[in-house]
Amino acid sequence: MKNLIDLTGKTILVTGASSGIGRQTAVTLSEVGAKVILTARREEQLIETMGMLSGSGHTYYPYDVCNLEGMEGLLKEMVEQNGRMQGMVFCAGIVDVRPCKQTTPEIMQRMMTTNFYSFFEMVRQFSKKKNCDNGSKIVVISSTASLRPCKGQGAYAASKAAIDASVLVFAQELMSRHININAVHPAMVSTPMAFSLPEENVNAVMSKQLLGFISTEDVATLNAYLLSSATDMITGRGFDIDGGWLCNE
Repeated sequence: MKNLIDLTGKTILVTGASSGIGRQTAVTLSEVGAKVILTARREEQLIETMGMLSGSGHTYYPYDVCNLEGMEGLLKEMVEQNGRMQGMVFCAGIVDVRPCKQTTPEIMQRMMTTNFYSFFEMVRQFSKKKNCDNGSKIVVISSTASLRPCKGQGAYAASKAAIDASVLVFAQELMSRHININAVHPAMVSTPMAFSLPEENVNAVMSKQLLGFISTEDVATLNAYLLSSATDMITGRGFDIDGGWLCNE
């Protein structure tokens, strides 16, 4: 029987790989044959992720994606040491829940830099011919908040909506090289980030997310699928993995 998700021989970059969706994505990709390049701010946690990976040849690079100016050099170093890449999953990001009236320009700037500007610059650098092959695939973790935000998600929802809009543009501009780019829209995922939110916010979402908490394995499997050859004809799309959230509105 043919294995539809087989990434053997592919080198895949995963950002935000120190915990949560990013960590599990790295683990899952290694299980389906990929050579994984990990990056995140926290080196200790990256080393922990490295110990969870299957196979060999994986590497890690401690890096803060808010350092936009350094990304060109980071990608250069990665390619010099590992060769050109065939995929990327952008999982880095933060969440901040507060009323719009309390969302200062400084808070908004931090949210946009971490969630959106970093993604945009990473795709811009990754997609250069010297850094990735034709036919590469890019996946970014967006959110159902970009589609149907709740109270207190003004800055967060805006950053994710910006991601979705840019995915549509990148898809068109990268099509000549057959580079696919798609977004994944999780609702409440069982991660440390989710449990750091105010209890009332978690409860409000879970009251409508009738299938329960989404596991990181669920999201990671979808990410792996979108990186596989099974999705060669899919680009510029958003994939909801919401536990029933959107259809329960």
